[in-house]
Amino acid sequence: MAVQVDTTDEAANDAMVKRCVDALGAVDILVAAAGIGAVRVPGATSYQPHTVLSIPMDQFRRVIDVNLYGVLFSNRAVARWMTEHRRGGSIINLASIMSKMPSTSAPYSVSKAGVWMLTKCLAQELATQGIRVNAIGPGFIETPMTAAMRADAARSTWAMSVTPMGRYGTPEEIASTALFLASDDASYFTGELLHPSGGVFVG
Repeated sequence: MAVQVDTTDEAANDAMVKRCVDALGAVDILVAAAGIGAVRVPGATSYQPHTVLSIPMDQFRRVIDVNLYGVLFSNRAVARWMTEHRRGGSIINLASIMSKMPSTSAPYSVSKAGVWMLTKCLAQELATQGIRVNAIGPGFIETPMTAAMRADAARSTWAMSVTPMGRYGTPEEIASTALFLASDDASYFTGELLHPSGGVFVG
């Protein structure tokens, strides 16, 4: 069942959970994957995001609203239902390697660092309720969000230079990580940030 939701609207997230429960009977797993990148400088001929000093604040707030508040609102909606009905489950948030490292897209890194800490706070808060909360911090993945970077030779060369495996990841590899965290195979995982990143943090 597909439900279109503005994740930055808390009431819409609550309504999403209600619709899912009405149709399916319960909520067992949430994968909070909605996210956006920062807008590039207008007229730039290469991958050139705004700096912290130059980015218009409405654009900065937009990234935070979607990437952090959107995760918070969906997490709260699902966790509230689970705790109210005394039902455990698994919440999985999409963070990033940029949760742990600064980037030229500052609002993105700031938002994803927030997702990582939110995940840990919720994991601590909900552990006794049987609700596991983990995050995935992908590296450079072949998605529409990375298309501009992959098309920029210099940026792509840099990305691969910090990726020991020397290739972009696939969406399927991220999905497999989510499936693991959702499964009983990960029953003792909570508050963790897993990095399917081709070895970005091996050093």
